[in-house]
Amino acid sequence: DALHLLGVIARDQGDYAVAINLINKAIQVLPQEANFYNNLGISYRKSGDLKQAISSYETAVSLQPEHIQALNNLGNLYTEQKMYRKAQQYFARALAADPLFVEAHFNLANALQTQAEYEEALLCYQQALALRPDYVEAMSNCGMVLYALERENEALIYFEKAIAQQADFQPAYMNLGYIALAKGLAGEALPFLQHANTLMPDHPDTLNFLSHAEKNLGYFDDAIAHAEQAYRLAPTSIAGLESAVRLALIAYLHNDRVTCANWLTQASNLTQFDERPARVYWTYLGLLMSWWQRHPQDDADNILYVLGDSHTLSLHGLALDYLGEHHQGQALWVEGCKQ
Repeated sequence: DALHLLGVIARDQGDYAVAINLINKAIQVLPQEANFYNNLGISYRKSGDLKQAISSYETAVSLQPEHIQALNNLGNLYTEQKMYRKAQQYFARALAADPLFVEAHFNLANALQTQAEYEEALLCYQQALALRPDYVEAMSNCGMVLYALERENEALIYFEKAIAQQADFQPAYMNLGYIALAKGLAGEALPFLQHANTLMPDHPDTLNFLSHAEKNLGYFDDAIAHAEQAYRLAPTSIAGLESAVRLALIAYLHNDRVTCANWLTQASNLTQFDERPARVYWTYLGLLMSWWQRHPQDDADNILYVLGDSHTLSLHGLALDYLGEHHQGQALWVEGCKQ
């Protein structure tokens, strides 16, 4: 048991190789101790060895079928691997063993929310909150589920509750900004997102939302800076795809087609992600760039501004005749605009 304890201490200090070695030695002495395998699995998980982590957790469960921590850890691992149905089964087993296990309610809700099973997710978040009323993460996620269910007023109440419980809870501010952006209210979104960014300066999603709001408000320098920061922080993730595509679009709107092409190339390495809006814009912008290579346009003295969402991009830079005069199209691209 002393070896096991020393292994847990090493794990908590971030020395995972030492932790794995010590806990394995403890298992050699007490091979039927399920908790040893659970902590071994945590050490493997933190070291990045998911295969060994799963094997360790499963051994713990085989030795103690109602080991709720090992069941919950298996559920979390399968959630990360997008094996949501399998994850839900393990969370359900954990809750069958202990219906008061708050984290399992919360984690099951997360898996359900990811699968767009919003009604079921809402019930699980509410069960977690019934057991732990000050659970701010559950409050904020509950708000997002209610928003997905088009119950916006109730969603806002949950975000306000989260902030009242913990004034520096960054996700609540970020989610409030996201909702305002989705409604086309970039001006309302901006202060929420700026505060979220102050609380957590290196959060790629917050930076992308902030860049989105700044771009819609015409603060292009800030939008570029925040999108570039998001990309640097997460160059191989969905957030990286979103930031690269936004940077390509901003460059396109500023007639900098070299920079636009460079960012489209960066984004091309990330299009395996199932992030439909960013992938659509990447494809659309690539087609526009290809068209421009074949159909160069002459500059004109007069500018004809075109306001709207993505359809405005196809008119940007085009030679247009309007009221008998020669103009050049200038897109005022506002994501979410219905004009």
